[in-house]
Amino acid sequence: MSKILNIGVLDVREIKEEIAKEITSIENIGLLIESDESQKLLAHVSKQNIGASIKIPIDKDIKLVLNNGDLKVDRDYLEGIDGNLALIINGDLRFTEDVTSQLINEKVYLIIINGNLMCPKNISGTILSKTTINGSTIIHKSRYIFFPGVTQLTDRFLKRFREKSNISFEKLIIGEELDINLLNEKIDSIEVVEKMISLDKYEDDIYPFIDEYYDVATDIVPYDSNGIKYIQGDTKLHDSDVQSYSGIVLYVDGDLELDLSENIDFKQHIDYVICDKIILNDNIYSKIRDVIGTDVEVEIFSGRLMINKGKMIISDNFNQKVSIKNMGKLIFEESVDAENLEKFIYSIDNYGLIEAPANLINALNNKTNKNYGKIRNQLPKSDNQEVNDKEKEKQDIMYTNMGELKL
Repeated sequence: MSKILNIGVLDVREIKEEIAKEITSIENIGLLIESDESQKLLAHVSKQNIGASIKIPIDKDIKLVLNNGDLKVDRDYLEGIDGNLALIINGDLRFTEDVTSQLINEKVYLIIINGNLMCPKNISGTILSKTTINGSTIIHKSRYIFFPGVTQLTDRFLKRFREKSNISFEKLIIGEELDINLLNEKIDSIEVVEKMISLDKYEDDIYPFIDEYYDVATDIVPYDSNGIKYIQGDTKLHDSDVQSYSGIVLYVDGDLELDLSENIDFKQHIDYVICDKIILNDNIYSKIRDVIGTDVEVEIFSGRLMINKGKMIISDNFNQKVSIKNMGKLIFEESVDAENLEKFIYSIDNYGLIEAPANLINALNNKTNKNYGKIRNQLPKSDNQEVNDKEKEKQDIMYTNMGELKL
């Protein structure tokens, strides 16, 4: 008798009876795809930790599309399909402006997205009625040319359009000098779905073109800078990174961590910082606080910041002051000294699991500032646990650790 473990997408719609009889449990599955027939054949099977389960009939002409990565669906894509589609997307899914609700109803059976959905407003209701989504929904105006992600508006960008075009942006950056005559020639109207970031000297030129400007989330940067440097996602900057810039506005679409020496002249290189959250040493913060955006969340630490998002083992004593932020599993070994922890750890923010020998627990608790996880002793395995582990190892595993599997 066998197990199936750790599968991203498991398709059992057409499983054979002889294989089904051999399976005792299905565990740790991201998406389980079933049919009426497979549910009957696997009725005896234990199912644990199933992220999502869908049922797709096998007696209908439904084609399953598994796509790892972003996918753009236009009219030609759908018209070239015989039957219906079940779209399973691990990434962003975008429907273009030429797709109609009629086409979606005729060609799409269901949609599951682990990512973002982007579509025109006039077909959004039809799409959402067929969709399960783990991510954001970005709806733009119909008959507008849509640009996902972050777009920098430049003269070169404008030259590609026909006269009086309607354009929609997920996020728009205006950080370069614009030819206003070219802007008037090429653009009739602009929609900004998420946010606009602009140097203040361009605001008067651009706002007449933007639909419902009063309702747009906007960061107007009050500096005459050398443009805007955009960084996507969380990032960490060291001295050399900062020194590579010259009088720019830094926009980080995520969290920014600064690991800088105290003698660096930050404001010589970066005029202004916009991000979701900035994480920095208290000494650095006192020097640059006036160039941090007003809506930016600030997290200040003392000493060196140690961030753990996975599994980290600490076996050596510290030799400098540290602040610890644990969002994974942090293990202190017996070789670490309790007095060393008391001396060198400034604070601990724990959002995960911290394990340590009993003699270190008091020192760790004393240094913990925020604890939304657990701090516990490292206990030796009992005899019963070791026996259970050996029994588990003996169990037969049919399939394990696969992105996709069809039976």
